Formats: sequence, C-alpha cells, structure tokens
Amino acid sequence: MGNDWTTIGITLALVFLSSALYAAFLQTPWGHLLVHRRTWVTVVIGTAMVISVLPFLIGFENALLVLAAFAAGGVPQVTRCIINELRDDAKAREELTRE
Repeated sequence: MGNDWTTIGITLALVFLSSALYAAFLQTPWGHLLVHRRTWVTVVIGTAMVISVLPFLIGFENALLVLAAFAAGGVPQVTRCIINELRDDAKAREELTRE
C-alpha cells in the first residue's frame, strides 16, 4: 500500500477526534459507571474505534489480521473479567440475603 499522506492524516485526525469525544463521554456519569463497573467494555470500545480505521491505513486484509490478534488476546481477558463480575455479584447477593 502506497503512502497517501492525505488519507493517513485525515484518518489519524478522525481517530484523535473520536477518541477525544469518547474520553469526554467517559467523564460523564454514564461513562464513570462504565469505567468503574465494566472497565473491560471501555477498553473494547476504544480498541474497536482504532481498529475500525485500520483498513484506510494498512488495507482491509491486514486490518482483519490485527482484529484477529486483538480478539485472540482479548477474549481470555474479557472472559476473566466477566467471570469475576458474576462471582462478585453472587457474593453481594448472598451478603444481602444474610442481613
């Protein structure tokens, strides 16, 4: 893929802008709730935002390979987070029923 510096510049500027808006959202009450209760969701969304523009920079096929690598590395971590959240919720329910 050749260097189309205009496309690269516009793409990176859009990633920066969308990430800045996302960061601003994470400062809202809804964003704080996500950050504190479901951090993994915020990481997945942020990563997906960046990966979604990769086809413009490295081509569709290479972007799919990057997506596959992030999925292979991320699924076990997200699974761990969900299991821990379910365990914590079960403990909290159990403590509430004891009171």
